[in-house]
Formats: sequence, structure tokens, C-alpha cells
Amino acid sequence: MKKLFVLLFFSLALCAQGFAQKTIQEFRDAQARVGDGVAEIHVKPTIVEVELSSTSSFTDSWPLTAEDVSGLSGNVSNIRAWASYLSSQKHECDIIMNPTYLIQSNTQTGGVTVTVTGFPGVFKNWHTATNEDFEWLKSERQWSKNEKEVTAPVLTK
Repeated sequence: MKKLFVLLFFSLALCAQGFAQKTIQEFRDAQARVGDGVAEIHVKPTIVEVELSSTSSFTDSWPLTAEDVSGLSGNVSNIRAWASYLSSQKHECDIIMNPTYLIQSNTQTGGVTVTVTGFPGVFKNWHTATNEDFEWLKSERQWSKNEKEVTAPVLTK
């Protein structure tokens, strides 16, 4: 009897499977080249000429108190920048060419005295780079001994 029930069960299962809905799954794969979006910024350089305000250099001394030095975090580059700013204001110039700095301790005030020597220069003739400027910039890069300039991005038109 058990054999009959088992045989009947399997025959019903086979018949039911014939009427069952068959699901067909399809798998599709496509391969294409994927282009990553790259954002690039192209800036046309601005060229400016420096005109020296005078043919002789200047020498300025700027005393800084201990409070001034601590306000500049005691950092030598900050002290130089502050002295450059004061000298450029005094001489009404945009840039100091070939600056040299002498920083000495001032025992009277507990601060320092910064002596700035250089040539005052003014920016003039601002313009967007032309083809001649690009050629000049490329030739300057080729002859440069400065590693940062050699490894910097190449300028293109």
C-alpha cells in the first residue's frame, strides 16, 4: 500500500510539473569602454612686466617688539613677509626685486629688528599671453635649472 501511495504521489508530481509555469531567465552581458569624466581647467596666463622704480636699492629697518613677533607666531617667513609689506607700502611698489633680509635680536625690546634691502618694482603692461609669450615660456622651461619648473605642467595654446 505504501508503494502505491508513493507511486501515486510521484505520478501526480510529474503531471503537476508539466502544467506548472516555466520561468525562463535570460542573462545578457555587454562590454563597452567606459570613459571616466575628467575635469580640466585651462587658464590663459596673464603676462605682466616689472618696471624698477629706481636704479638704486633701498634699505629699511623695521623694529618688532616681542608682542609683534609672537603675533606672527615667531615664524621667520611671517616676519619676512611683514617686513616686505611695510617696505612695499613705504616705497609704493608692487614687488621687491632681489630682497635680502637681516633679522637681528633686539635686546632693548625683546623683539627683533628686520632690515630689508631690495629694488622696488611696479607691475605694468598687463595682458593675456600671446603666441610669442608661450614660445618664450616654453624656452624658459627648457633652460631652467629649477626642478619645480621642469616638473610643472606644460603650457599649451
